Amino acid sequence: MPSDAPLVLTPQLLDDILYAMENQEHPRVLDLISGKVVEFSEELEARMLPLPEWTSLDGFQTMRAFTAALRHPEVKAELTAILDAGVGVFKAFKAALKPYASLTRRWLAFKRQTMERRVESWARAWQEILVWSSNGEDEAPLQEDFQLFSVGDLQAAQPLTERAWTETASLWGPAWDLTLLWRPLQRTPELAWAVEGPGGWVGLIRGSLLSLPGGQAVDLSVWYVDPEFRGVGLGRALWRRFRQTVAQTVAQSSGRGAVLLYRLPSAEPYLQAFFEREGGTFRGGGWEFWIA
Repeated sequence: MPSDAPLVLTPQLLDDILYAMENQEHPRVLDLISGKVVEFSEELEARMLPLPEWTSLDGFQTMRAFTAALRHPEVKAELTAILDAGVGVFKAFKAALKPYASLTRRWLAFKRQTMERRVESWARAWQEILVWSSNGEDEAPLQEDFQLFSVGDLQAAQPLTERAWTETASLWGPAWDLTLLWRPLQRTPELAWAVEGPGGWVGLIRGSLLSLPGGQAVDLSVWYVDPEFRGVGLGRALWRRFRQTVAQTVAQSSGRGAVLLYRLPSAEPYLQAFFEREGGTFRGGGWEFWIA
């Protein structure tokens, strides 16, 4: 019989589960005693748990969702034609992305994130015997062609900042004047992190450090990744490193904690689910995060 202690889904176990979900020719199960993914057998029936279902239809729908979100017209049109053809879709889709290294990385990350959400829902449905661990997500290193670093010279970050605000203006249109509310305050200390890729800076997060009567706050003015490099975890890496920096800065200055404020306009609906997982509270048209 399974142990009384819940089984923790470690990063290695998660990788094994994801691999087994895609290998549909050889059904596998989770052995709750050994904590390993194994081939199904009747002898294991009392101690096994079926893995999350992942069918070819799930894979096809994931390709559809990825293609719909693309901003590359030519590639989007080619992938859409492949998906509409309905014959040899999976191989043709992979072959079409092969000449585009950055898009291939985005696709693999997008598919993994989609499958991880399926595993997370499955684990929470069996929370009496499984523990979903986010440690693998938190500690996953950036891909080798990207480097995360603290920004000391904010003037060097200005080109990426301007790209971020140009995109904001395009999203808000006539309401552009309102976005001035989110621009960095003058003569206010700022914290910033950036991501550098093979061709230069591709991502940035920065915010103003404010002193309030009840403590401190950090008001984000930029959280941006170039469109070509979205979907591979760079934005998430910037966010979490920034949160760590805020916590360290506050601990050194006052030790009273701080509120991280996200009030940037965004058209991305998935941010709500992400911020809920991050422990945010939606208030006054933005999100607040208590940083101990």
